[in-house]
Amino acid sequence: MQDKLKQYVAEHRDELEQYTPPEYLWYGVDERLQHGSRHAPWQRLAIAASVFLVVTCGIWAFIASRHDTMSATTAQAPITGTEAYYTAMVQMKDAELAQYCGPQPELCSDFKRDLESLNDAYLQLKKEYASSADKKTILQAITANLQRQLQLTTWQLQIMETVKQKKTEVQTM
Repeated sequence: MQDKLKQYVAEHRDELEQYTPPEYLWYGVDERLQHGSRHAPWQRLAIAASVFLVVTCGIWAFIASRHDTMSATTAQAPITGTEAYYTAMVQMKDAELAQYCGPQPELCSDFKRDLESLNDAYLQLKKEYASSADKKTILQAITANLQRQLQLTTWQLQIMETVKQKKTEVQTM
């Protein structure tokens, strides 16, 4: 195909060079080359609207994905905050109890069994929370369970301290 075009141009070169455009047309072409192409005002407006639309859609998609992530995080946050508080309190009380239970493990055996039962129930509630539709009720049950664990540990610590006081009273007599 290029050969045919070259052949046509070669054969009709004189005819093609015979017609030259008027001089004023070259001034317009030269001006456009120097200043770049000029867009009509509506074309600039269309370009600006397109850019605005793309940026707006991008921001909307970002906010929507961020909202989904935050709602998943927020759904988990009450458990994490409650768990952290009560777990820290139970661990602190348990560390104090370890001083008493070391020399007399038989005094703590029932307590440990009760605490393990509460902890098993807590773990079951935590699993249910992840898949439940009624998160508020399960969250209340989780909080109540953690409060019972703390209360049980506090009572056991009070019992152990009372036993220690009685022993020191008996020894001092």
